[in-house]
Amino acid sequence: MLQISRLRHDQVDAAFPLMQSALPRLTLDEWRRYAATLDGKVADASAPRGIMVAAAPNGILRAAFTYAVERRGKDGQTLIVLNLVASHVALPVLGQELAIDSLAEGMRSLAQAHDCTSIIVMLPPEAAQEIDYFKSHGCEVAVSAAAGTLTPI
Repeated sequence: MLQISRLRHDQVDAAFPLMQSALPRLTLDEWRRYAATLDGKVADASAPRGIMVAAAPNGILRAAFTYAVERRGKDGQTLIVLNLVASHVALPVLGQELAIDSLAEGMRSLAQAHDCTSIIVMLPPEAAQEIDYFKSHGCEVAVSAAAGTLTPI
């Protein structure tokens, strides 16, 4: 099982190859600037955001996602998940279902910690298996071609 936690400052450079595997044009400087904007220190504490990572038992980062908590009308708070990246190594070694189960459990825990009543996962159209998985596990899925880029939140 993968261990899900918030990206620490000392892990930013270690997460770069993972993010670059999904975004080949991403530079280390761009990634560092992006990660710095999501360090959790936002002016509006009612709208938390950040980067979560999934580490294998040996500490190697195998997956990551960014998130923001937003108020959606009368429905309460919603966890918005963007930039979901899983290492090509994580899926075969751990099994796709186990890797995605770990990520989904991390999302549910994060949503619960922020009193969110729903989770929306942004995925690219070609992620058919992941789209089906998250839908079948109670998440709303927003399919967007922009989900394949490092989306600011």
